[in-house]
Amino acid sequence: MALKELHEAGAWRWPISRRRELANWLPNLAATSIQSNTGKGARGAADWLPVPPYRCRYAAQRAATWVSWEGLTPPPKERDALKLIFERCPSTEIRQRDP
Repeated sequence: MALKELHEAGAWRWPISRRRELANWLPNLAATSIQSNTGKGARGAADWLPVPPYRCRYAAQRAATWVSWEGLTPPPKERDALKLIFERCPSTEIRQRDP
């Protein structure tokens, strides 16, 4: 997820050490092409999705970030978009961060 999204979702209230930990949390990082990264920018699941083979995994990574980091509040349109994606990906597993 883009750091801008996380900042707007509540990470701005956190100490810099916690923001750094989130920024470097491996499940939130993904190797992508320059074109894909530029195309996505700071948009969430409601405004941008990867090509179909990667959508379920993308949604699972986003959901894992939202549920693993207390104090983040996803925008309603993000929650709605993820819900629709998961309806099409019923066996997708969301892995939470270890405390």
